[in-house]
Amino acid sequence: MKTLILGGYGAVGIETARILLDKTELEVILAGRSRQKAEVAASKLAEDSCNPRVSGIAIDASNFTEIVNEFKKVDWVIICIPLSGIGSKIAEAAFEANVNYIDINANHQKQVYLQQKAEDIRKKELTFITEAGCVPGIPSLLVFHAFSKLGQLKSVEVGSMAREAKITYGSVYDMLVELGVSHRIYKDQNWIKAKLSDGRKIDLGPPFGTMNCYPFEFYELLTLPMEKLGIQNLGLYAPGVNPAIDSLFFIYMMTGLYKSKTALHLGARFATWAEKFTKPPFATLVQVDALAHNNNRILVRVSHSDAYRATAIPLAACMIQMLEMDLISQYGMHLMGHFLDSDEFLRKIAQLGMDVIVEDGIESITAVA
Repeated sequence: MKTLILGGYGAVGIETARILLDKTELEVILAGRSRQKAEVAASKLAEDSCNPRVSGIAIDASNFTEIVNEFKKVDWVIICIPLSGIGSKIAEAAFEANVNYIDINANHQKQVYLQQKAEDIRKKELTFITEAGCVPGIPSLLVFHAFSKLGQLKSVEVGSMAREAKITYGSVYDMLVELGVSHRIYKDQNWIKAKLSDGRKIDLGPPFGTMNCYPFEFYELLTLPMEKLGIQNLGLYAPGVNPAIDSLFFIYMMTGLYKSKTALHLGARFATWAEKFTKPPFATLVQVDALAHNNNRILVRVSHSDAYRATAIPLAACMIQMLEMDLISQYGMHLMGHFLDSDEFLRKIAQLGMDVIVEDGIESITAVA
């Protein structure tokens, strides 16, 4: 079975390929704009892993016809590139090519397209998995995990942090675009626009401790079945990156500079320079602290010190879990966190190197393995 990773010679793509070569029998194709970089990365990965089932090709993500033609040659495509400026085009190409699809990025245009095509995807017996990384991806999965352990939940606090030693231009560009979103929290069974004053102090565990965090939203949380889950209050909160980048985000949010492509490019360049002010320790982290209606509580924290592996491990675990499932149950369009079995997923990412801590009650803390 062939899997093409678009963005395959990037850090997340390489780490994902490394895991898939080790844990599956997949033939992996690294794809990107530069054929030379793709082939060099594939050659090095083959040597490092002592595995010949990897190759590199060139794909121009802006050329729809080229994408469709290359997608037709494989069974699965995994998308590890930012979708800003591309929107739904990659998903449209996968649909046109009749290939199964997994991505890691949130994107409004993509979701609008996929919602319109959801029934057609199922009828074509295709599987489309979206938001299959760490953030987005794991937050909603942990909410469902809490529900599976406690029953109906009363309140859910989601904490998220991405403190990286090196932040990429594409990641910052996407974050600046997201400043245009009116972030919401779920309060008293209603989604309401969040204010900075809705921020709160959240204990993110050692070595970070309690940090000032501010509200954000993700599609995977907005689409949770709140009535079924019993949730009355829910919010996702995250701390800042560093003072320089936080100031940039605040200025863009207050002035509307996120609407200008020129300003977005300049802001992304500034942030990649200002990353040097981010001090260790570094980690990508997601935690859910859930309180049930019967007052039982569970906290689940997932983290990794390397930002790229923190995305690659959940992505690869998703792919592995999909390969283990029967095909018929997969058909259609799914959000990873809403679809996969949470117990199995947490076991897999722990085995692949993520730190997974479950606190059930007040004193009991265990690592999932």
